[in-house]
Amino acid sequence: MRTRKWRILVAGGLVAVLSVGVLAFTSPHQQTATSTRVPHHASSAVLLGCGDLVGTFQWSGTFNDVSSSGVPFTGNFSATIAVASDGTASGTVTPPGVAISGYISCGSVNLSDSGGTSVGTYAINGQIIEGSGTFVYNGYSGSWSGTAAYYFPDPTLSLTPSPLPISPGPVTYAATLSGGDPAASGEVDIHDNNGASCSITSLTNGAGSCDLIEQASDSPYTVTASYLGDAFDGGASTTLTNTSVVATGGTISTGSSVQATAQGGTPGVDTLSETDYGTNPVGNLNDATNYFDVAASSGNTFPSVVIQDCNNVTASSVLSWWNPAANSGAGGWSPVVGDPGPTYDPVAGCLSATLDATTVPTISQLTGTVFATSVPTPAITSTGGATASAGTPFSLTVTTTGRPTPTLSESGRLPAGLHFQDNLDGTATLSGTPSGATVGGVYSPTFTATFGSGGAQQTVSQTLTLFVFSKPTFTSPVSTSAKVASSLNIVATAPAYPPAAITETGSLPKGVKFQTKYNGTAVLSGTPALGTGASYRITLSAHNSVGTVTQRFTLTVVGFYVSTTVLPTGKRGSPYIATLAAVGGVKPLTWKALSSPPTGIKLSSTGVLSGTPSKALTAKTYSFNIQVTDSTTSKHQTAVAAVTLRLT
Repeated sequence: MRTRKWRILVAGGLVAVLSVGVLAFTSPHQQTATSTRVPHHASSAVLLGCGDLVGTFQWSGTFNDVSSSGVPFTGNFSATIAVASDGTASGTVTPPGVAISGYISCGSVNLSDSGGTSVGTYAINGQIIEGSGTFVYNGYSGSWSGTAAYYFPDPTLSLTPSPLPISPGPVTYAATLSGGDPAASGEVDIHDNNGASCSITSLTNGAGSCDLIEQASDSPYTVTASYLGDAFDGGASTTLTNTSVVATGGTISTGSSVQATAQGGTPGVDTLSETDYGTNPVGNLNDATNYFDVAASSGNTFPSVVIQDCNNVTASSVLSWWNPAANSGAGGWSPVVGDPGPTYDPVAGCLSATLDATTVPTISQLTGTVFATSVPTPAITSTGGATASAGTPFSLTVTTTGRPTPTLSESGRLPAGLHFQDNLDGTATLSGTPSGATVGGVYSPTFTATFGSGGAQQTVSQTLTLFVFSKPTFTSPVSTSAKVASSLNIVATAPAYPPAAITETGSLPKGVKFQTKYNGTAVLSGTPALGTGASYRITLSAHNSVGTVTQRFTLTVVGFYVSTTVLPTGKRGSPYIATLAAVGGVKPLTWKALSSPPTGIKLSSTGVLSGTPSKALTAKTYSFNIQVTDSTTSKHQTAVAAVTLRLT
């Protein structure tokens, strides 16, 4: 590759060195630009359109053209290119006298020609850029290679400070270079009029920062930043005044350690004043150590204000403000919230917060707002009672006061479906959906907050009374059976909270009554009278303040049955006699054995078991089935039973 270097005088008297490589074009035209010239005295120009290239420039070279007809053409050319302030370019190539149009951008030339009398059309394309690559332009494909040292305009330097602290501390100054080489390197030196200095030794995308130790009471500061430049950029510098207004005046208590400063503002116009109160002027805050307010002058231009209390505060102290909108407009104390919010400096022993447009309260609410610092007694402050409903999502936030931030735990029985979680920020959440037929009721879980550890550990507890309301649900069977002349006691259950009352509709057998207990249970009890054998279908209803549920219930009363199912004990080889009995039915009764009694025993039709059990029998309990039939005229009733006889 052939290169030529040019020394070019550009704006500001800087010298840039340009190396232009060979541009090789292939099919359908091959063109070679062998030299490029720019004027030596372009006092207001920037190389190749990097911002302000304006003027008339010369370009010369050689065209080697192979047209589609196969007739080669070779010739020298020269071009006069005029570049306007908007970067557009125009001119004429001689010969063949074709017109030039296009644009010039930072580090590149992109021109095309048209017209003329020679074979084919010609394009002038160039890339003044370091490296190599390929391109396609107007049907021409080719490659380029070359190197270049670019000139960039002198950059501008800006400087942005962080707020001045009340006590001596770091103020971050962020420096940004713009308008020059985007990959600018080099060093930025920063110093103030009090002798503090720092250096940014490495820029990232033209930006970096360093810290000066300053404080609000020593403002205003005159701060100067200087960029030393690099191989492509000239130097730059900037100076700013960093001011902060310190609260004065007001009614400041003797020995007050409350201070306030405002960043920026107009010196001598924007002011701050701070007032201490011996007692709370708006509403008492438990464990408060100091009450004060800070007022800013009307129409101030402060972007932020720092308030700081060094009056017997500790790491456990909390900064609060009187919020007139709290408690439905009645007012109340709320914590100051920001990012990062109030912070405690253990070295200075101070609690401070920065108020701006994003904090709570905002800087616009500053004047007229009373602040207080307090050291809250460790406590669980959330409600001690709550209600929930079965099947409905529930959530309760457990809150605490005190420092350090406690861990929270729970013990005791919880409703099915609820769970407890420590949020690790001094709060916890009891949430979920109470579920299950028996979930209704009163629960008493205990929450425990543990502050600190070791010898400094403190714990506080609170028992929550949680009422879970639920609609009744029957859990007792839907049917049962009883016998005439035999007592019965059937319990219906329908758990709920509040406890449900169970009522009954429908006919019951004579001798049986229904009684509600008003505790989610009811009882069917009594002795069905003879002749009441039948199935009784009744409706049970359970009702409480949440809702009502019903259940169909069937009571079957057996009206004719064998009442003697366990016989007196007999002895093998000894005479035995026993009489069977039945309840209900019309006499006379007829009995018979459906399976064989023990050897030696027989059952008569009148229900008498008699005989002498064989000595060969095994001593044990024997079971056999019997049947009895009554003398009902329309249709005989029959009862079957298994009876047992123990032989020794």
